[in-house]
Amino acid sequence: MTTRTLSNVDVEHVMPLLINAFANDPGFRYIVPDEADWQRIARRYFALALRQTLRRGHGIVDRDGRAVSLWEAPAANYQPLDQFTQLLRLTLILGRNLGRALSVQRFTESYRPRRPHWYLTYIASDPAHRGRGYGSRVLAPMIDYSDRTLEPIYLECSNHDNLGFYLRHGFNIVAEVDLPGGRVWPMLRNPATR
Repeated sequence: MTTRTLSNVDVEHVMPLLINAFANDPGFRYIVPDEADWQRIARRYFALALRQTLRRGHGIVDRDGRAVSLWEAPAANYQPLDQFTQLLRLTLILGRNLGRALSVQRFTESYRPRRPHWYLTYIASDPAHRGRGYGSRVLAPMIDYSDRTLEPIYLECSNHDNLGFYLRHGFNIVAEVDLPGGRVWPMLRNPATR
């Protein structure tokens, strides 16, 4: 087996993968443009993302620890109190950067499918090992699962360099959204028909 389900013991190991993978991501750097802010925020932000994934979603890590994918499950509907708690946590973590994060969310949320779907929140691989299939490894199990359950997968790509990777895995560009800080491509992969 080349992957396993993310667990609490993986958190400290995959944290640097996420921080390094998104350190120069145009979307993240629009939200957190200041390097000192990024250094202060990144670890806390991804710790929150990992906790949420372990609690309500699904995570996949490469057996060598060189890639990770974080997923929001179709049934992960948040109640109003959960939404408020999430906003409070993001406010504490992002501080003065919160407005930009919320503006990105407002621009992209209308592209999310209304029917049940898996949401690929983050995928990251070790920059020293990119191009060796590690990202594909942590994506493939959910693609297979999506095909079996007939649930689509949705994501938002904010780095043009990553579009080819997603296109090769059957995702289609839903829109090209121009934001003040750059461009975002909402993408959808419908289940393969047999």
